[in-house]
Amino acid sequence: MIGEDLQKFSGSRVMRTIAIVEDEIGSFARPEYFHHASALPKTRSGKTSRRILRKIAANDRDLGDMSTLIEEAAVYDLFNSKKFLNRDGNLRVEKT
Repeated sequence: MIGEDLQKFSGSRVMRTIAIVEDEIGSFARPEYFHHASALPKTRSGKTSRRILRKIAANDRDLGDMSTLIEEAAVYDLFNSKKFLNRDGNLRVEKT
């Protein structure tokens, strides 16, 4: 869903995605919200930096070493957007 408009995150699509996650992984992995992102923090080898994503999710701005990232701007864009879609399909904006 990277790069899609938030308006395309319909309630039915959210519920289908949650159902797929529950079926494939289990209910413990059920997403609480969806965060729209135009880009993800990628390393030079093309891997997504899960460490940075966890910091963003926890709103922890102490990111440590970011020298391996291709585009640091993606990290700051994620912090600045902080737009979430709740499970019920309603948009919730969290101010930082």
